[in-house]
Amino acid sequence: MQSTLPFAGQTQSNLLHILMRSGTAMSIEDIARALGVTKTAARQHILNLQQGGYVQTAEPDTDPHQRRGRPSYN
Repeated sequence: MQSTLPFAGQTQSNLLHILMRSGTAMSIEDIARALGVTKTAARQHILNLQQGGYVQTAEPDTDPHQRRGRPSYN
């Protein structure tokens, strides 16, 4: 049985356990799927945990040639 952490509700406690078991960064889509919540809810849970100093967020590694938007012409 998982214990509830004193700083968070059950969902945030579950999220921390999921992240620890993962051992690697997870996308918002993966987090939402694992928790059974919307991406917006997952983002809010991550933000709350980040503000408490329990998680860190990272920008995804993106290839500058594969960015969205209008292509540039030289």
